[in-house]
Amino acid sequence: SAIWQNYEMLRLKRLYLFIKIIKKSTNRAIYVGSEDGNLYCLDANTGALKWKYATNGPIQSSPTVVNSIVYFGSNDNYLYAVDATTGILKWQYYMYPAAYYNSPIFSNGYIFISSTGGIGELFSINATTGILRWKHSNLFYPQSPTIANGKIFLGTAGNGFYAFDEITGNIIWDDNGNIGISHLNPAVLNNRVYLSGEYYFYCMDQNNGNIIWSSPCYANMSSPTIDNNITYFGTVDYQNKYHLRACNLSTGAIIFEYPPVIDVYFKRFSSPVVENDKVYANNVNGNLYALNKTNGNVVWQFTELGYPLQNDNNIPSPTVANGAIYTGTFNNKVYSLNASDGSVLWNFTANDPIYSGPCVVDTLGNVFHAGTSGSKN
Repeated sequence: SAIWQNYEMLRLKRLYLFIKIIKKSTNRAIYVGSEDGNLYCLDANTGALKWKYATNGPIQSSPTVVNSIVYFGSNDNYLYAVDATTGILKWQYYMYPAAYYNSPIFSNGYIFISSTGGIGELFSINATTGILRWKHSNLFYPQSPTIANGKIFLGTAGNGFYAFDEITGNIIWDDNGNIGISHLNPAVLNNRVYLSGEYYFYCMDQNNGNIIWSSPCYANMSSPTIDNNITYFGTVDYQNKYHLRACNLSTGAIIFEYPPVIDVYFKRFSSPVVENDKVYANNVNGNLYALNKTNGNVVWQFTELGYPLQNDNNIPSPTVANGAIYTGTFNNKVYSLNASDGSVLWNFTANDPIYSGPCVVDTLGNVFHAGTSGSKN
């Protein structure tokens, strides 16, 4: 009957809307540190301040959120664990040197973070209690770690690239200093480690550190990210010109570089991030670039990042989550942009520049980090 048909159509329409609502996720909160010493929690949709936690030093460490706790380091020599909803301190752990710009990573109930300094250390700390499980000392300027398959992969600024056992902290293998300076955290996928060395970008066997392929360049300037058999990273060539490079994941063959020709306008690129058909990266020239991830053509660019006050050693990296880009800037702001066209959704102003990579949590509890595409750094 017509009544039954109308009822059935209404039921199906409601079911469709219900499924659509269930599947769709929106961003809830963004966590980001500033040179003013505050960790800010902002509403991801409006930029409104939810809370801030004050430390006694600048924060360039990019935070992470696990089980409603946000973890981050500060230049005041502490690793902090703060309630992600209220901003109330859970615990703090003293580190020397400080984890100024190194970022924490969570695995199997523990936080792993390295201290920044000439006699640096790698720490494994209980994420709930803040109690130290183990630490590995005498590392020369260790960088942020990456964890996969029970191993911790860690670069240093002078005494090697290491694979540690996640549980014991024992060294599984190291490269004996063969790749030189590796001052950026690596990416790991399918038993391979992708990392920046002193004069090459390397693909290594994660089980023994054997080099599978290398891509020559004068220096690598950002951590890599991986998407669909391509790795993207910032680099500088022998003529001291900067590029964002895309390489075939299997062979290391260069797919494209942006800019495609020498251009003195470009400086260091941040760690890139990929969503859908675009790769995004900040540049010290004050722009955020959205490139076609296949050919490197510019889709759009955002020109309001400002300029560093002192040098280009540090640059904020963007985070992409559910169609929105979040980035800190040299001019004290956090921006949220539409990932499709670069239009501004909102901005928030802190007291000092923001080098920390934003951490975004959505309504389904998914966590998004700067320089991470999907589950791959």
